[in-house]
Amino acid sequence: MIGKDYNYIKKRWQQFWDKENHDRPILMILAKKDIQKPNNLIAPKNSADCWLDFDYVLKKEYLNLENTYFGGEAFPAIYPNLGPDILPAICGGCEIKFGTDTSWAVHKIDDLSTMPPIKFDEENIWFKRIKELTQKAIDQANGEYLVGITDLHTGADALSAFRGPANLCMDMYDYPELFKQKIDEIFEVHKTVITELGTIIKEKQEGLTNWLGIWHPKNDWYLTSCDFGGLISTKDFDEFIIKGLEDELNFINGSIYHLDGPGNLKHLDRLLKLPKLNGIQWCQGISSPPAREYLDVYKKIQVAGKCMQIYADPEDMEPLCWALEPEGVNICINAKNEAQANELIALCDKIYKKKNSKRF
Repeated sequence: MIGKDYNYIKKRWQQFWDKENHDRPILMILAKKDIQKPNNLIAPKNSADCWLDFDYVLKKEYLNLENTYFGGEAFPAIYPNLGPDILPAICGGCEIKFGTDTSWAVHKIDDLSTMPPIKFDEENIWFKRIKELTQKAIDQANGEYLVGITDLHTGADALSAFRGPANLCMDMYDYPELFKQKIDEIFEVHKTVITELGTIIKEKQEGLTNWLGIWHPKNDWYLTSCDFGGLISTKDFDEFIIKGLEDELNFINGSIYHLDGPGNLKHLDRLLKLPKLNGIQWCQGISSPPAREYLDVYKKIQVAGKCMQIYADPEDMEPLCWALEPEGVNICINAKNEAQANELIALCDKIYKKKNSKRF
């Protein structure tokens, strides 16, 4: 594994899931290496090929790993990615268009009431593409990096790619039972896709990871989420979303919920009541206050007995460490350089040594 002790990383991430990391939080501190390898890759002229030329994609990702400093328990990984709408595209509800650095869904469903049943099709071009990319990534890993399962937006987020969020809000009231039925149908496709991709990866890798950068060395875990929840009330979330989340949690062997943006924070209390949900990743949003302003949120998650992943700035490290117990906590920071990354790790170690001298 590039620049890391595999057995140490494996042990620490298992401690995260078991909430047995008593010394300090699990740290994911990334920085550009001080000495960078030059990028001599020639990017494809067509923006779509920047995503679909898999040889180019994997060379670019590998170079990025070589040029990244992985501090704390961060580890090198490649996450096969054709954009967040890959599952809706596999379901046949949208097409995917690519810019050089982004992708977006082109909605295909004009009327939810006339949409045919959603079924898995192993000949779907998007399924074939993400399967091929995942296979190539794991074949080339050779123990140097982990490979994650791609970003699969399920449930209402997938439906939103079919219809657009505004139309979907109206569908929820015009066709409430059909709305729920389509979420169930999407879930059946999701199960097949995640199983197929997980099987490919586990042929050559212990455990699974995904774009959260969290590794479970033993279990088939995956993140859960519903960005669409930011547009609806807690009452509608409970009626239309929770059942699908519970289905996902019953299918996988561990999950962290991606709670995205202030509009979704109103659902936190309900999520914390889900017994099979292991944790929360709270993303406050780019224009929101920094992580240190949400200590009450993190403490609520911790009191509920859940793990958590926190995206933070360097200035957040000290207040987070003083406020939180270490067990089941993962702090993620992008440092400006290797020196700052090491300083942040040392600061965290220092604070918890002081705190633990009084705890134990």
